[in-house]
Amino acid sequence: MSTVSGAAAGNSSSSQFSGRNGAVNDNNKTQASIFGLQTTSEHLASIPTTQERLLNQESGYTVKAGDTLSKIAQQYGVSINQLVTANNIANPDRIDVGQHLSIPESGTTTYQIKSGDNLSVIAARFDVSVNDLVGANNIQNPDRIYPGDTLTIPMAPQAVSSAAIAPPPVLGTPLTPVENGVVGNSTIQSLVAAVPSGFRRNPDVATHVERITNMAQKHGLTSDQTAYVLATATHESGMGSFMEEFASGRAYEGRLDLGNAQTGDGVRFKGRGYVQITGRANYQDWSNRLGIDLVGNPQSAEQPEIAAEILVVGMKEGSFTGRALDQYVNNGTTDFTNARRVVNGTDKADLIAGYALDFQQALQAVPINNSVLN
Repeated sequence: MSTVSGAAAGNSSSSQFSGRNGAVNDNNKTQASIFGLQTTSEHLASIPTTQERLLNQESGYTVKAGDTLSKIAQQYGVSINQLVTANNIANPDRIDVGQHLSIPESGTTTYQIKSGDNLSVIAARFDVSVNDLVGANNIQNPDRIYPGDTLTIPMAPQAVSSAAIAPPPVLGTPLTPVENGVVGNSTIQSLVAAVPSGFRRNPDVATHVERITNMAQKHGLTSDQTAYVLATATHESGMGSFMEEFASGRAYEGRLDLGNAQTGDGVRFKGRGYVQITGRANYQDWSNRLGIDLVGNPQSAEQPEIAAEILVVGMKEGSFTGRALDQYVNNGTTDFTNARRVVNGTDKADLIAGYALDFQQALQAVPINNSVLN
């Protein structure tokens, strides 16, 4: 997450299932930008009108406290890469208050495909559709792209106004009374506003947020722990936008570290759910834990209620890598960067930490009263 103070770096991790970290697939790494939406009326006032946006493309923009490259890019309808290139930014994770940025014209940018990428992930990152990418690059087979190739990313100009941003919740509103562990609507609205805009387009996003948050409260997670769980679901599944791995799963065939000992196990036990569990061993483990036959019916892992239980319990108990969430997020410590070790080493640790900070701020604005649930 690019902020005015920079980002921390992570280190290495251990795993119960070597080479796979026992949990998530490596092909669904959502790399959507962090848009840093704030739940304050001042945020809406700071969004430029269409006329101001066009003028600023000529005169530039001065970085303010709390700005991120992602937020600035969204406001002016350009990509982060365009801002980086136009301003010769060496470290996209660090911009300074008072720094003057040139705003490039909206149009196109480019992206070099990396290992593990697919069109859906790239589309989510740049807030465009897969069809846009296919058309702009004359792609014959959307399921086959190659690391090292360069894609043209169409960046349509956006008329950003207060009507384009989800209305913020009223700050300080007391939590709606909790009955049977159900989190109030004001909290859910605040959390939905913190979801990256590309995933907020999913009509079911509020339902996914609510289901995960309720499950976190059911299992006694703190607000900060809940924020990190939501961040993980955002990264691994686009907050429920893709509950099944895009890749076929054939790459996991014969992976004994995942328990894939039978022909067809790679495809059958591909990544699914909010945290994308992968491999026969994991499906069998969660079958035993939940009393549900996920081995016989692996698609059941995509069902939101089951997926939420796996996500929350797995992170709380350290089932994925042997490291539990409270090792990094507890009453004395909030280490969102190293909390990534609970699921998958330090892969995209800073990005997910940025998501967690946004959810943390949303929960601080409209907190969850855990005592009501006990």
